[in-house]
Amino acid sequence: MRTFAEELLTPTRVEASSPRRSPSPAIAAAAFAVASIVVALVRTAVPFAHGWWLVAYLLLVGGVAQVLLAYGASPAGHGRSSRSSFWLWNAGTLAVAISDLLGAPAGVLAGSLALLAALALFAARARRRAPYLLLILFLAGSVLVGCFLGRAFPWQ
Repeated sequence: MRTFAEELLTPTRVEASSPRRSPSPAIAAAAFAVASIVVALVRTAVPFAHGWWLVAYLLLVGGVAQVLLAYGASPAGHGRSSRSSFWLWNAGTLAVAISDLLGAPAGVLAGSLALLAALALFAARARRRAPYLLLILFLAGSVLVGCFLGRAFPWQ
């Protein structure tokens, strides 16, 4: 029996006969990691509100979570839903980060909805892999907690 980490981090086989190449989550994750380093350097030189939160958010949500989600996805989901989940995840991540810095709770909510939609697409491709589904549930819960902490819900 494989451990949780082995199950989650084992790359899935991607079919070579794909008509279109999907965007690379690894490249996007690396870009978010570089962005988090840049923000950390800027934040160190010129402190600004939510600076350290932004560093952690870009690295964890844009980088680490994206890689874990991509590597845990089912190869059967390759194609249109794979591209959709990629774009939704990245657009949502950027929308939340920018909207939080601008103090725009409606933007945080819109970005969070994009993240939740991406998670739904990832879950649809999960093929009932328990560790992967647990990751998706954890991330969905984190998105909801983030909305609450960011006062993004309309009733707050």
